[in-house]
Amino acid sequence: MAAPVTNPLQTNNTVAMALAYGAGVLASKFPLFDAATWNSILLAGGGFFFVLYTAIINRKTAVVATVANMPEVNKVELDKSAPTSEAIQNATPNNVTIK
Repeated sequence: MAAPVTNPLQTNNTVAMALAYGAGVLASKFPLFDAATWNSILLAGGGFFFVLYTAIINRKTAVVATVANMPEVNKVELDKSAPTSEAIQNATPNNVTIK
């Protein structure tokens, strides 16, 4: 099987930014509020939401990558029954395996 073009972190962050862009487009097409109010809503609410989203969604991959890069760690084994195991393995160092 060929290696994926992007890793899970890139995919998750791209989806979050695409949603933010979509929200901006919808705000400009449906002017329920004036432009200054939409800017406040999108920057305050959207910014908080996307920071929280990326922190939660990227947590597993970041933890596995951090542990795998420690010199004391020889191998990190992921549970093969977990749906994200293969994607996490592809996004992290070589000593991460699925068992």
